[in-house]
Amino acid sequence: QNYRSTANILNAANGVIANNQGRKDKRLWTDQEDGEKVIYECFDNEYSEAESVIRRIVELKRQGKALSDMAVLYRTNNQSRVLEEKLIMEGVPYKLVGGTNFYDRKEIRDIVAYLKSVNNRDDEISLRRIINVPRRGIGDTTVGRLAEYSMANGIDLFSAMDMAETVPGVGRAAGKLKEFTDLIFSLSDIYREEGLTALFDAILEKTEYVALLKAEGTDEAKTRVENINELRNKVVSYEEGSETPSLTELLEEIALVADTDTGTETDDRVSLMTLHSAKGLEFPYVFMVGMEERLFPSGLSMDSDDPDALEEERRLCYVGITRAMKELRLSSASSRMINGSRNYTEISRFIKEIPSNLLIRKADRA
Repeated sequence: QNYRSTANILNAANGVIANNQGRKDKRLWTDQEDGEKVIYECFDNEYSEAESVIRRIVELKRQGKALSDMAVLYRTNNQSRVLEEKLIMEGVPYKLVGGTNFYDRKEIRDIVAYLKSVNNRDDEISLRRIINVPRRGIGDTTVGRLAEYSMANGIDLFSAMDMAETVPGVGRAAGKLKEFTDLIFSLSDIYREEGLTALFDAILEKTEYVALLKAEGTDEAKTRVENINELRNKVVSYEEGSETPSLTELLEEIALVADTDTGTETDDRVSLMTLHSAKGLEFPYVFMVGMEERLFPSGLSMDSDDPDALEEERRLCYVGITRAMKELRLSSASSRMINGSRNYTEISRFIKEIPSNLLIRKADRA
């Protein structure tokens, strides 16, 4: 027995999970009333999907509902970026459950620090962050000596790095420092000649940042790569949407989101989380976004030879649906940017598995 969800929400979950072959037929039941039907809506792209979710959140808040009663669930970590940007634009406080805000993730901060260093070589904080990322064998002691030298001679840290062979005590690291400053110079040239997306790709290629992550072969490394691809989406969509794109303006846009306090002083915040992080939690109002084939269920599970891979995704969908106590809204985007190019998507099979008498399809573009 489930004491959490209304009958319609439970029956929707039962309808989906019934498609798993390896499942014993045990249906959750509730003596709660039927409640609202599950709402499904398809949008043109991930931006209009996010806007709709946040419109509904603001509407519920105006009706006196607590933000802490609302949660947005998604399949992959990198899906939080667009949601976070829209929430910040609307001034809605949020928290990431079991994760970190998009622009606070290590790999995002690293790549953004490269962009900042290309934009402004006086940005000492960014330079210090990336001087040894990926590892170049330039130690803290060396950086300390360069910083002392730059202060004593009234020059910036980057200039000291560029003339490292004349700085006392730097020794063998001078060659590595020269390689680093040459890298920054060459990235600046690429930006000037070819623009932002070319700069972004050159950073990844020349530092081998993504190649090194892929070589790790862990789930965590895979998630980091997905986040970097999502940052590329940001760069591409900014460059495409701006009449006179500039690195300075892009970094200002990023800073607007990255440096905004997301409401840490209040407990009344919307929860954002992956479906994996949602296990064991419950919320009166739940939004499940990105209900598309190859996103949820994941492409990996669809291509797998193991039939259980897809069933595991379906169990995850069941978990997501049953997090909702009163209102459940499912949505998909008919096109989504993936690693900088727009892909057309197909509605998730899980939507089709919900009994149609329990589902309201709004403005259906299916």
